[in-house]
Amino acid sequence: MTQTSGESDPALTTDFSNLEYQEKKITFSEQPNDYEYFSVTRKMRTVTVNGRQYCFELSLPEADCTERIRFTEELLINAGITREFRICLYSIVKHTYIEDGSLYGRMSAMSDLEYMTAVLIAAYGEFANYGMAYGYAGLLLGEEIPEAKYLVGWDYYDLNYLCFLPKFSSEEDAENAKAIALDFAAEYVAQKGHAAYKNLLEESGKAEEANAAREALLHHYKTRGVSPVLSPVLYAMGGQSYDYIVRCEYAFIYMGKDCAVRREEGWLNYPETYLHEDYHTVACVFECLREEMHLYQSFLNLYPYNNELKAFFVKNIRNSRTGPDGYHDGVKHQIYMTHLYVFSEEYLHSITRHSLGADPSFWQIEGIVNYLVNRYSRFFNEDYNELLSLERHPEMIEKPVGQYYKLLKRPYDSALDWHDYSSWITYFKDSYDIDKLRSYEGAISFMTYLCRRFGEREVLDYLFDHHDLKRLSEDSLEELTRAWKESLEERFKDYKKAGEAVE
Repeated sequence: MTQTSGESDPALTTDFSNLEYQEKKITFSEQPNDYEYFSVTRKMRTVTVNGRQYCFELSLPEADCTERIRFTEELLINAGITREFRICLYSIVKHTYIEDGSLYGRMSAMSDLEYMTAVLIAAYGEFANYGMAYGYAGLLLGEEIPEAKYLVGWDYYDLNYLCFLPKFSSEEDAENAKAIALDFAAEYVAQKGHAAYKNLLEESGKAEEANAAREALLHHYKTRGVSPVLSPVLYAMGGQSYDYIVRCEYAFIYMGKDCAVRREEGWLNYPETYLHEDYHTVACVFECLREEMHLYQSFLNLYPYNNELKAFFVKNIRNSRTGPDGYHDGVKHQIYMTHLYVFSEEYLHSITRHSLGADPSFWQIEGIVNYLVNRYSRFFNEDYNELLSLERHPEMIEKPVGQYYKLLKRPYDSALDWHDYSSWITYFKDSYDIDKLRSYEGAISFMTYLCRRFGEREVLDYLFDHHDLKRLSEDSLEELTRAWKESLEERFKDYKKAGEAVE
C-alpha cells in the first residue's frame, strides 16, 4: 500500500485473523417524529477495532466482514486517521446514509472508492463536502487522476453530494466532478499536507466555517482559468426516506423522496420532480430560502443566529389538527410542509414563537409572520401571482379579486399588493373581529395599518419587547381596531361586500 501520511509506517494494532464478534440487537436511529430519517433494526455482529465500531448483518459472511475491517483500518491507519465512528453494513438496504458519526450502507453496493468516501464523511461530518472526501479517498487508494475539464459557466463546481449524482447532473458532468475532486485533493495535499486537507474537509461540513473550503476550491479554480460562484448551502445523503438533506446556518432541511413541493396538478409551472433531478434548480431554490432566512433574522435583530431547526418536505401532513400544507411543531422545534410556498411562514413561526409573550393574540402571531412573508418570500409571491392571475383564471373576474383589479387598474403583483389585497378581503368579508374570526387577512391588514401609522420598526419592537401596544399608542386596542376599520370602510366605500351584487 502506498504511504500517504508522510509519517513512518504505522503498525496495525489488531490481529485481523482472529476477530471475535458479539451478537447484539441495535436500534441505529430513534424515531423523533412520524417522519423517518433512517431506520434499520437488526441483530448485528459487532466488533470494535482501534476505537471504531463495525456492525454487520448476520447474513453477511464472516470472512467478508473481516476483510472489510482489514481494508478500512489499513487505509485509516496509513492516513493517520484516529477518529472514532461506527460503520453498519447490511445485505439489503438500498441507500447509503450517514448521521452523527455512523455510516449505514449495503456491503456490496459501493465500490471501494465510494465506500471510503462515505467512511471519510462519517469521520469528518455528514455534511462534509462530498467532492473533497471523494478526492481524498482516491488519494488513499492510489487512484489515477483523469483529465478534468474546467469549463466557464459549468454548474457543478461546488463538488457537493448532488453534483456527483447523475439524476441531478448528467453522467458526463458527474464524471467530470470526480476528476476535478481528485485533481484538487492531489494538488492541495502536495502543497499543504494531509493534516491541512483533513482540517479543510472537516470545516467544509460546518455551515458557519465552510467558507475556508470554498476559498481553497476557488484558489484551485483560479489557477485553472475559471472563477465560479460557489454555493453556501451544504448537502448530505438522505438515506431511505429522504432524497437528500440540506444544511445552512439557519436550518436542516429534509427533502422527501416522493415530495412534489407544489400545489395540485396544473397550479404552478414547476414539473413534479423539479427538486429531484436538476442541480441548478435545486441550488437556486435552497440558496433563495437561505437568503430569506437571513433577511428574517436580520430584520428581527436575530442575526447572527444558530438554529438547530429541522424542516421536512413530505408528501402528506400527518397531523389532523393542522392545515394540509404545513405546520410548526413548537415542542419538537420542527416544521413540516408539503408545499414550498409555506416554508417562510413556518420558519418565521419557529423563530418568533417564544418572542411574543406567554399568550399572544392570533393577530399578533399571524400578523407579524404573514406581514414579513408577503414582504420577502419569493415562492409565496410566485404562488399567489399564479393563484390570482386573471389571465390564468379569467373566471375570477366575478370574484373579490375582480373588484380589486378594478381598483388597481393593472395586473396583480403579490410582492407589491398582498398587504392591500388582505385589506380588501377584510373589507369584503367584513372580518374585522380578527381574534374571534381568526382572520389571516384581517391580521395582516391590521398589522399593515399599525406599521404605516406608527412605523414598522416601532411596531415590531414593541410587540416583541412588551407584547402589547400600550407603550406604542395612547389609544386602546379597541380604539385602534376601530380606526383601522374606519380607514378600510372609507377607502373601499365604492366597492361591494360579500352578499352584495357585483356590477
